[in-house]
Amino acid sequence: MAITETKMKGQRWEILQDGFILLQSGVPKTLTAKAGVGCLIHNGTLNPITEWNFINERLMVVNIRDGHDVTSLIIAYELNEDENIEHEEKFYVQHPR
Repeated sequence: MAITETKMKGQRWEILQDGFILLQSGVPKTLTAKAGVGCLIHNGTLNPITEWNFINERLMVVNIRDGHDVTSLIIAYELNEDENIEHEEKFYVQHPR
């Protein structure tokens, strides 16, 4: 399950007690919490996550194994309509469509 607008700080992964793995990417811990993306995956009997990449507080890539196949999940949290033009231009330069 992809999660956006987590408003959590830092980048981390954690195994939760009910068998889920939480991957989370937010702003640096020194900034006010905003944006943020995450991924919640049930661990099951085998570790389904082969690789993950925390790009920033708005973008994360998670590779998940399903049998012999690997699926890449791209989790993105686009800018809000009320973001100023400078932030919007910077976002789209860093993340072209």
